[in-house]
Amino acid sequence: MARTESVHRPSRGSMIREAVTALGVVLGLVFVGVEIRANTAAIQGATLQGISDQSMNLQMQFATDEHLVRLMPQIIGDSILPSDLSEEDQYRALVAYLSIVRVAENRFQQAGLGTVPYEGAEQFGGGSVLYTTPYLRSLWPLLRGNFAEPFVEYFEVTNGL
Repeated sequence: MARTESVHRPSRGSMIREAVTALGVVLGLVFVGVEIRANTAAIQGATLQGISDQSMNLQMQFATDEHLVRLMPQIIGDSILPSDLSEEDQYRALVAYLSIVRVAENRFQQAGLGTVPYEGAEQFGGGSVLYTTPYLRSLWPLLRGNFAEPFVEYFEVTNGL
């Protein structure tokens, strides 16, 4: 006796249900992709705003602090060294430079994480007059241990330190 196998053919209704289910899965994945892209853009925007705020706050501090208003042009424009300043001004300059380089490190780290694009070395602590003064060169051995090594390497190469 020959054995016959019955072949189960899906009904038209079950084929429609499977197609609708598959379409729902595809649309769900598209929605998730759009949401991820929107969230990434929002994170990048918030990061850029945070970096901008950080820079502006530092600039406002330098512009409104009477000691820094007097001190920063000397450090940037003149070839003075820490030994040319009072102890109080040496400390102010140290903290000011630490803050300036910290902002640059933050930008560098954010770019490394992909949350902000790389858009020129100046943005990450390279090429600015602030980073190439004799004063910073004299302070750098004291400051460098406060920063992550990848940034230190980048900063030193970019600024000839």
